[in-house]
Amino acid sequence: MVTVGELIDGADIPPARKPEVKNILEQLGCPPDEAAGDAFRSLTVAQLREEGLNLREALAYPEEISHCSCWKLSCDRDQQPPTYAALPDRLPTLVQPLPMIDTNLQRLASSSLAAQRQLPAVAVSVTQQPAYILAEAVGYALLAPRAGSGKHLVVVDTWPLVIGLMQRLLAAFDIKCEPGGNIEDPSGATDRQKRPAAQLYLSDILMFKGEVKAGANDFDLAVEELHTKMANWSPAFHGSREYILCFAAAAHRLQFFAVLRGGASHKAISAKFDLTRPLDRLQVMHTTIRALTIVLQQSHHQLPANPLPLYLTVRHFHSRISYREDHVLKVVPWGAFPNADLATLTLVYDVLLSIPHGAHLQHPRGLITPLRPPKLGADKMWRVKMPLGLPLGKATLPMSLPRLRCLVADVLCGLAELHARDIVHRDVRKQNILEMCGGAFGLIDYEHSGVANAVPPFQPLYQYPPE
Repeated sequence: MVTVGELIDGADIPPARKPEVKNILEQLGCPPDEAAGDAFRSLTVAQLREEGLNLREALAYPEEISHCSCWKLSCDRDQQPPTYAALPDRLPTLVQPLPMIDTNLQRLASSSLAAQRQLPAVAVSVTQQPAYILAEAVGYALLAPRAGSGKHLVVVDTWPLVIGLMQRLLAAFDIKCEPGGNIEDPSGATDRQKRPAAQLYLSDILMFKGEVKAGANDFDLAVEELHTKMANWSPAFHGSREYILCFAAAAHRLQFFAVLRGGASHKAISAKFDLTRPLDRLQVMHTTIRALTIVLQQSHHQLPANPLPLYLTVRHFHSRISYREDHVLKVVPWGAFPNADLATLTLVYDVLLSIPHGAHLQHPRGLITPLRPPKLGADKMWRVKMPLGLPLGKATLPMSLPRLRCLVADVLCGLAELHARDIVHRDVRKQNILEMCGGAFGLIDYEHSGVANAVPPFQPLYQYPPE
């Protein structure tokens, strides 16, 4: 029979932390002298969740990371991110070097005199810093660049150095992230959708991105796309974030940047690295971890409470909605409107698009009009392209009396405008009201609208809210 204490003594845990682990387990009702199997079976899910962070901090992996000073979530995340002006032109090397497997370290040290001089600042033996999992990731990222050429291979080579390394570190602390890419699209949709080549999402929010090109001569083009693809900077996506961190890569060259809100300008925050040099690849990883700390600070302090998922498609019961940087595309199967009349629906949208709203307004007061006439495709899918806005069903409803008055006034003005043109909305509810970037409110979703005084093919007072 193995006791809890014996199990901990024999575990691969730093000796200085073993008493802390035993103390935490004893507080959970697992004393060191109790049989380990019986003790751990008695723990409830709630207890494990409550003490999970304490155990994780006491066990090896978080100790590995904090020991090499590449990760201090507990304190760094609570700090405000640096302003754009305060960002240095070179993010500093980590205070402590990254751990490496001894064989990889020896091979690297013997490669040149320059490596022998520079290595102590960027990498040490894993026996000095017992971070085996992190050392494994570092060793994998140090592999020589893949032979061949092409944009796809550039993404493959940069992935373990940047996005992949971020993903592994976040996973160690149970922080959900969604890496993504957009590297091959012969149709040309990549440029139209302006999606980055490499992406990192936290809770469906684009927090870090990269642009890659196949040829070394295209590096400047990759840098240019970092800000041209961020020309429209909606608070619905980015909140009060001042800039987004990113990287540009072309062939074997890579550099980190910060792009100012709206893509107005950008600045380099690292040297231009040569990925054929192992020491440069180590420096890339140092910069990646520094950048990730800033990304987490931004996510903690500057993002909206209910952000829209930029570049993602959200599927609903009868529709799918794709969020782009300057518009929303709603696609609905025509069968979802069993009683719809295409001629009437086309008339409704023609009326909406004909309403004058002045050069200084993007839409009439209280009405959000489509960016172009909707179409029913040959695939029997109804497509509507709308401007960006935050549905009240996702956002917090106005809490102040002035904002509530603005909401009611805007919706009533929109309904009056429709009624004056003999159009009835028939589906007024909070999910069909958008709050726009300027603070105004407007109605959307006109698929249930119809002509006034006409008998609809359903029971409006039973199926839809009356006006």
